[in-house]
Amino acid sequence: MNETITKFLLFAVGLILTVGLIFMGINIYKRAVKTGQTVSEQQRKQLTEMEESDITRYDALEITGSTAVTYIKRIYDDTSVTVITQTVGGAKKTFNVDSSQFSDYKNTSSEYYINPLDMYYVEVSRDANDIISGVTITNTAYPH
Repeated sequence: MNETITKFLLFAVGLILTVGLIFMGINIYKRAVKTGQTVSEQQRKQLTEMEESDITRYDALEITGSTAVTYIKRIYDDTSVTVITQTVGGAKKTFNVDSSQFSDYKNTSSEYYINPLDMYYVEVSRDANDIISGVTITNTAYPH
């Protein structure tokens, strides 16, 4: 009978140890999955920031007109760009960028003229899903 009790106790201790090890393994697995998800999310955010860096480079900054023209030429294929500037007569002019206007940006008699010495404020807009929806470049003579 002592032998039966000893075997039962050994079996019970072995069962408790096995259940404990399984429980520890499950907890370690859950932590590893959570850590992996966190790292994956951080990598995704960094990749998005790198992909958007050309567009967001001047966000919330003032730049010169010459820098604005270079910036527009670099990003107009990737997102919509709206420019708010002054016409030769001093009136407010708003236009959406089109590659056919590029030569007009430096033509002082053009309605699309961007004075290289004027300062422009850049604002990157995002939609509800945090996707870049457009860029507005405003002559600082007008409130932004």
